[in-house]
Amino acid sequence: MNLETILGIAMITIGLISLGYVVNAEKKFPKESELKMITIRLIVIISFLTCFSFWHVIREAFHLKEKFGDKIEYPEYAFISIAFVTILLTAKDIYNTAKKFGITE
Repeated sequence: MNLETILGIAMITIGLISLGYVVNAEKKFPKESELKMITIRLIVIISFLTCFSFWHVIREAFHLKEKFGDKIEYPEYAFISIAFVTILLTAKDIYNTAKKFGITE
């Protein structure tokens, strides 16, 4: 096992633990609260980042790029792209929530 694989497994583990905490926290918020909606988006972000790490470790561990070519990386791009778009939407929601409560102008 090389360092990249070890770090990838560590990231997957951290992602799964984080997902457990956020799912647990999400259950504690009222149904239509802003925090619940932001937490749901955070679940999506963590899930896709964890999928990205999982796919990357599998791809590297089994040398799939050499077997299947560059196309094997496309799922990684999809996972990370969805995570970043969700981060953008979540940041916008956080800003709008702050604006709603008069925290920002």
